[in-house]
Amino acid sequence: MSERDTEKYCLEFIVSQDGSEGQFVEPHTDQRIKLEEEFDDLWGSFGRSGDKENTSRALRKMIKEHPDFVDAYAHLALLSMPPYSHDEFSKAARWYRQGYKVAASLIPENFNGQIDGRSFSNRPFFRIHQGLILCALWQKRFKSALPMMERHLAWDPDDRQGIRFLLGDIYLLHFKCQEARELLEETSQVDPYCWYSLGLLEFFEGNFVKALTCLRKGFARNPYIAEGLTGRNITPHSFWHPTTFGNVDQAQGYLDLLGYHLWETMPWGKDFIDWAFYCSRSLQERASFTQINEALGSAHDFETRRQVLEDEKALLSQIDDESSATWIEKIRTENGNLVWPWDKKQQERVRRAEKIMKRINNL
Repeated sequence: MSERDTEKYCLEFIVSQDGSEGQFVEPHTDQRIKLEEEFDDLWGSFGRSGDKENTSRALRKMIKEHPDFVDAYAHLALLSMPPYSHDEFSKAARWYRQGYKVAASLIPENFNGQIDGRSFSNRPFFRIHQGLILCALWQKRFKSALPMMERHLAWDPDDRQGIRFLLGDIYLLHFKCQEARELLEETSQVDPYCWYSLGLLEFFEGNFVKALTCLRKGFARNPYIAEGLTGRNITPHSFWHPTTFGNVDQAQGYLDLLGYHLWETMPWGKDFIDWAFYCSRSLQERASFTQINEALGSAHDFETRRQVLEDEKALLSQIDDESSATWIEKIRTENGNLVWPWDKKQQERVRRAEKIMKRINNL
């Protein structure tokens, strides 16, 4: 047995006989057990003390002695990201790349199978790859992020890292509208941010009624996203937030990662969401949802909360294309021209033309 086998942590990758599945395999040695115990103790100590410098030093030592220990790269990268660092993600990306290079070098080039994300031995690899994707997104390298995200889902179709919740927006950024629609329609049932992106897609394709319905659903579940997209410095409202998906921190994180960039890339949608969020009908509808959240914050007995939740369910059921169609109608200018209420540029052009015609008629 070689010195490497007895003294170093050696990771392997094995492929099933039919080539459909792959698995990272950790060594069954006392050295591995000792290393993982040391790693767990180190990370636990960091959680208690917050000593970033000594923790980073110890992780680098682990990597030097055991270069196959992929989780050390992932956690070093984590320490190089906010809130632990203000490095703009470049150092984190370097650690993620190094760890990924180590793990990926073990995967045969002709392997096209799946890697089970449920397996504990595969999780460090997926942490590394997810981190690499997130760094690319934070650095706005969306072109390079797209194939990595698709590769990630090919490896783990069950998507235990939640990559598909971001991929819909990336498809939309690349104007891959069909792919974006399929993912956004699926993920919007869980994630309210996806309703905003689906609304933008519908508006881009000229489906104004469907776009409004999607946005109204997004407003009901997390209004902070709309507040950020329409220029407001968002702060928490003093009412009940039923899930983390509806709070301000989640909204700000999404906006900083993808939301602002997506809507700036498709700026024609910003006037639409501004109108949809602040028009009188929207204000009335949003007031009803605010009333629900206020009631949930003060209702502490089961029966009262059940009734409030039933009221919320009834309100949500009223958000559909049929009701949205009653909102979508052109408005008439002073001279009788019809314009969309959200199209500020068109309204300005029409007003300018009407003034010119008025001057000509007065000659």
